[in-house]
Amino acid sequence: MLAWRGIVALVAGPLAIGLTVAALAMSDSGPSRAASVQAGGRCDRVVASATQRTRPGHGRPGIVQRLVNSLRAGQTGCLRGGIYVEDVKVSQSRLALRSYPGEQARLVGRLWFSRTARNDVFSDLVLDGRNAAELPSPTVNGNAISFVGDEVTNENSSICFVLGSFSYGRARGTVIEGNRIHNCGQLPANNHEHGIYVNRADGTRIVGNLIYDNADRGIQLYPDAQYTLIERNVIDGNGEGIIFSGDEGLASNHNLVQFNVVSNSRIRANVESWYPSGNPVGVGNIVRDNCLFGGRKGPIVTTAGGFAAVSNVIANPQYADATLGDFRVGSGSPCVPILEGKLPSSAPTAGAGRLR
Repeated sequence: MLAWRGIVALVAGPLAIGLTVAALAMSDSGPSRAASVQAGGRCDRVVASATQRTRPGHGRPGIVQRLVNSLRAGQTGCLRGGIYVEDVKVSQSRLALRSYPGEQARLVGRLWFSRTARNDVFSDLVLDGRNAAELPSPTVNGNAISFVGDEVTNENSSICFVLGSFSYGRARGTVIEGNRIHNCGQLPANNHEHGIYVNRADGTRIVGNLIYDNADRGIQLYPDAQYTLIERNVIDGNGEGIIFSGDEGLASNHNLVQFNVVSNSRIRANVESWYPSGNPVGVGNIVRDNCLFGGRKGPIVTTAGGFAAVSNVIANPQYADATLGDFRVGSGSPCVPILEGKLPSSAPTAGAGRLR
């Protein structure tokens, strides 16, 4: 399956205009580096695609690792179409890795950004995180690491994204933008296997992605996710959509969830929270102006506190064919204007909760 090319794919008919990955990368300070790299498409160094040449051996790193190690700050490495089977560790700053223009490269193995990595961009790749140790992939412990227009999965073998850890480094300014993130986490679900696990992280941007069919949470904010922006994503068919949470005396705070479609969670609610007894409860967390539909335990549950939910619409997104991964939203659905960053003129709302 090719990497998804932005939220423009979500809206059927004439409404499918103007919402590209580059547009979604815009912030108050201008376009992100991720968007500019995605649009550029240049290759400073290129490696070939022969699958049999990608496996490391005799203590020698694989060809992707060698390519990454060879890049200087500001350079872009390109992978010709094919399958590359190896684990890759990124410790350098200001490099980019992408598929060769017009081709699709699949990296099978663990991808880890260490605490020394800064301002790196991985785009237009299939990041298949299956690895012998069954460790999460991609794992981010550096700063300002961006993933743009990728497909991320591991065929239900482990967690996919983990951002930050107590031992290996806090993740700051991670960008996850315009990706397709699916089938992450072991089955049957065990409550620990997520698509995006925002662990110990500041200023994460999760914008314009398809996040679907993951074993447990689509996005978990636990235990120390601060100032996350979750905007204009379609989050469907996960064990649970989004959770605000904390533990060990920590809580996730000041996170904003807006203009998303969150639907059809199979095990729990589409949006909820959880805190152990005696633990601090999150503050400044807002869930507003989203389109919610279905959810085994309901569209939104505020009883555990720690977030305010206001002006969320209950409506069927009318996906073209979610079973085939086609999440184009029907042009007549009230969810369409929400993905465009505005509310429909009239629709039933839910989740008017007080911040506790």
